[in-house]
Amino acid sequence: MKFAKLIVICCLFHFFHAVNGQVRAYYKSEVITPIYSVISKEKNSSFFFPVYNNFPSKNTSFKVTKNTEVFIPENIKDRFKEPVSLFFRYYTKNIGQIHLYTITNNDQRKEVNINPNPADGYGLPTIASLNLDKDAYLKKIEIQFEVKEKELPYELVFSSLDLVNYKIKDEISPSSVFQKKPFDNSQYTSQQKSNPFQSHGELASFPENVTNENFKGRIDVDNVGKIDNKELLAETILLLLEDYPFYKEKEIDKNSFLKSSKQFLDRNIYLSKCEFVDSINSYLNRTISDPHFKIRSACEKPKRTTPVYTYRIGDKYVVSAIFDEELQKKIPVGSALLKINGRALTKNMDYKEINDELLKQPVKSYMSLDFIRPSGESDNVTYFIKDKYEIPENFKPRNLYLKKINDSLVYFKINKITYELNTAYLNNLDLINSSKGLVLDLRGCTGGDFLAASQFLSYFIGNEFVFFNYGYDKAGEKESVIVNESKNTSYNYHKKGKIVVLVDADTACVAEMIAHALVKYRKDTTHIVSKDKHTAGALSFAYEIYLPEGVTVITNALGDKRKIFLDEKIIEDKGIKPDLFIEIQSVEDLQPYKDKVLEKAISNFLL
Repeated sequence: MKFAKLIVICCLFHFFHAVNGQVRAYYKSEVITPIYSVISKEKNSSFFFPVYNNFPSKNTSFKVTKNTEVFIPENIKDRFKEPVSLFFRYYTKNIGQIHLYTITNNDQRKEVNINPNPADGYGLPTIASLNLDKDAYLKKIEIQFEVKEKELPYELVFSSLDLVNYKIKDEISPSSVFQKKPFDNSQYTSQQKSNPFQSHGELASFPENVTNENFKGRIDVDNVGKIDNKELLAETILLLLEDYPFYKEKEIDKNSFLKSSKQFLDRNIYLSKCEFVDSINSYLNRTISDPHFKIRSACEKPKRTTPVYTYRIGDKYVVSAIFDEELQKKIPVGSALLKINGRALTKNMDYKEINDELLKQPVKSYMSLDFIRPSGESDNVTYFIKDKYEIPENFKPRNLYLKKINDSLVYFKINKITYELNTAYLNNLDLINSSKGLVLDLRGCTGGDFLAASQFLSYFIGNEFVFFNYGYDKAGEKESVIVNESKNTSYNYHKKGKIVVLVDADTACVAEMIAHALVKYRKDTTHIVSKDKHTAGALSFAYEIYLPEGVTVITNALGDKRKIFLDEKIIEDKGIKPDLFIEIQSVEDLQPYKDKVLEKAISNFLL
């Protein structure tokens, strides 16, 4: 079982069962109690295992050169009364499958198989439950492995191979939102002990009064009582809007907005659950328009798809991709759309809304497009929406994809900021550090985990640095979040290496923080390039509140009203401006065609 991340942005958990008609909000925390280190001969090594979730980085390891057996001392057998798991992190080279055999006092023999992922390099840390029989305890563990190509060198290195008691513990959320009715958390949080925020050695400084509980990214709500689930949703939305942090930046009068929001919810609560959720989403989108404040639901809706996509170039909505062979013969890429099912496209429309709301329709829907061909001729085509359209691989950028552009340049695509990013960096360090220039492609990257981002940045900055400021609007009420200097400089990107960071209007949150820090602390070697005038400007910690009946509220209004500042500034809706703006003049300038942004970034800054 892979670790579930407990800190902000993405986490998946379950929840307690409320009793006596209560509405309570919970988060989950991992409790990991070490029992025994199977590998006790660890020593300093040339390997560096980065922070992963709740486990700090390690530069000690043990190399396994042959099949080995390790005996477990009998004096710890009482520790096996609780469920026992095996925690391991490892590095492999030319190793096939790894087999860990556990043998108990009653001769029960079980096998834990490890298929190295990736095939070579640092693997992802894993916890595997041993599922021992009642009253059984371990006597020994056998470590066996297969070499893929016997004539070539091989390595199997463990930094951890530990027996642990692993539990998931339910905790009442202390968030201020849940201290108010209809929630009943206030009855319990006064007895709850808070824990200091844990960065596992990554941060040199973090506000002292900010606790781990402030950064639980997923909250589950159990509603056992008389309150209707739609009423619970409405009350939750109002409480969150009361704590929404960006009224000033969005120039919205808070009191008037709260009043109109309550009126809207009262007026629409009689809709069906699915219609109510859709109406709230539409309301939030046209009022605060914040990607960190929206609702998802498990409502079944007709499948919607489209073979045609458009992109705005100048004042035209130009066909940028067609995923249907028959339509490709009828609509040339580069054609300008005029009408969709008789509806004229106007200049104030967003091309993304055209793709998602007008072109994307239920299966078997009739579609009519009026357009002007690149040659200037007017035309019309009709078609029916099919059940499925195959999207070519070059239209689906792979996360953590690396390639050599030429002998001196390397390209690194990043779709999401997770701890896998740091593993991918280390596993490709030789390729990255052999380059004179590096392209970090953060286009479409909507963020991720800020601790993973801080570790990634430390490889490029090296020295201790201010990542961001965290606090309130008033002067003097902000504290610096400082990242420690790199723990091992041999893993850093070389100082003379040039970097271009590719961003767009969808680059958001932690990805914006990475772009900002690289330009600030490597200003002589780093530049930002984009086809858009600025990044998303959506920088805040996001949370997921799982309400009953499959409704999930994504929000940035669950913290303690502190904000993230970059150089003492809020970038909400403003984003980060590129050093070089590339104007898109034709479809051929886009990915995955010519990719003018990448082309110009290289020619201007890396050659």
